[in-house]
Amino acid sequence: MEKFFKRQLLELWERGHYDPEDEDDRNILAFIYIPIVQREVNIFIELWNNSRSRLQKNTLIPDGIPNFIYSNPEEYGMVDRGWEVSLAELQAVARVSGVLAVEQDYLPVEFATRCCAVVPEPENIPSKDAARFYLTLRREIKQ
Repeated sequence: MEKFFKRQLLELWERGHYDPEDEDDRNILAFIYIPIVQREVNIFIELWNNSRSRLQKNTLIPDGIPNFIYSNPEEYGMVDRGWEVSLAELQAVARVSGVLAVEQDYLPVEFATRCCAVVPEPENIPSKDAARFYLTLRREIKQ
């Protein structure tokens, strides 16, 4: 997918539709591409963690399906050293870190709201259409 997205982005830049110095262009690109790329990464992770890995010589890592190995370490001669983290513990860490005080982690809220009015669910855009949606949103935002 890396080359797939790089081609789209390079074409936008070469045709003058993306200016890396323009804050609106950068924000529009983030609004469109971050959810799409995240979706593709999640799909890859799911496929990878549910696919059988090959036996490799001279390694201590077991072969098999990563999710199964993680859930059943004793079947591979390993010991589960993990522990449960409670919701209260997560909330305490969030309070100390201030992570929940950030309303939007990569776009100004007002800008994201304007973008959502034009493209309500960027995470559902097919990867092949990302550049087209970027151009549509850019046209609307920069009027």
